[in-house]
Amino acid sequence: MKNSNTLSSTSPTQHSRWTLLFGLCITAAVAGCSDADGYVTPVDLTDITGTVTLDGEPLAGATLSFIPETGTTGTGGFALTNDSGQFDAQHYSLEYGLEPGSYDVAFSRLQMPDGKPLPSGIDATDAGAIESLPQHLVEIVPENHPYRVVVTGDSGDVAFELTSKRK
Repeated sequence: MKNSNTLSSTSPTQHSRWTLLFGLCITAAVAGCSDADGYVTPVDLTDITGTVTLDGEPLAGATLSFIPETGTTGTGGFALTNDSGQFDAQHYSLEYGLEPGSYDVAFSRLQMPDGKPLPSGIDATDAGAIESLPQHLVEIVPENHPYRVVVTGDSGDVAFELTSKRK
């Protein structure tokens, strides 16, 4: 009696060839369509650069998260600030730019409990890192979140002037 899952029309060698061919086709299709963590690179990314200051001083070592607002079809992105507080936004595919739409922006800067920067190559959780920015910059409350960016088809330069005290 044959198992209903058995392919009776091909020999084991033919079955292996078809399985290999199918696997290669799937691998090629996935590799050609996506980049980091399975995100497909959109064709309409717009360069977004800028600076972030906190209480008038450049905010170095911060992460920006661009979270799509309701009605925005883009997936969002992130950016890291350099020592001068400058950033260049990236889509989650790791390509530079964001898709057109409106984004809430949240900020984060993890540090060691003693205030020193997070050591390079160390996982923040494993190192016991803590958030060094005030909570109102880290969390997003949509109805009164003051930090937004609207991306159109034109490249843009954005300045985020943050304050330690809630506005």
